[in-house]
Amino acid sequence: GWRPHNLGVQAGLVQFAGTLFFNANTAGALISGLGATGRDILVWTPNMIGSVCFLVASQFAIMEVSHRAISFQPRSVSWWITAINMLGSIFFMISAVASFAPPDAAALAPSIANLGTFLGGLCFFVAAYLLIPEMFEEPAGG
Repeated sequence: GWRPHNLGVQAGLVQFAGTLFFNANTAGALISGLGATGRDILVWTPNMIGSVCFLVASQFAIMEVSHRAISFQPRSVSWWITAINMLGSIFFMISAVASFAPPDAAALAPSIANLGTFLGGLCFFVAAYLLIPEMFEEPAGG
């Protein structure tokens, strides 16, 4: 059922918002001839907001799975999914910071930005793959 106060639901909503910001970032990056202000507003800002949303959603997911802010549960596939998603979110944030372009200059560290995006996407892919074995994991106490 619909449980809007459930951390899992909140994580999904915040992740969805972050995805929308990343789509706005992508659309803004396709516009040619943007000046420094336009790049900041249409490309970098949605990238940063989306990255923050992903970090918040990942923390909500960890709290939903672990029932506390920080945990280490290496025998739980659900824990691994949330931990790898958090790592991916951290890589996306590194990418966003590295992609900042001061006025009339290129991005601060484009190689780091590209690597962060790649590693973040890879983490999300691995975490999504782990949803398959999670389906067959025995529930705790059962």
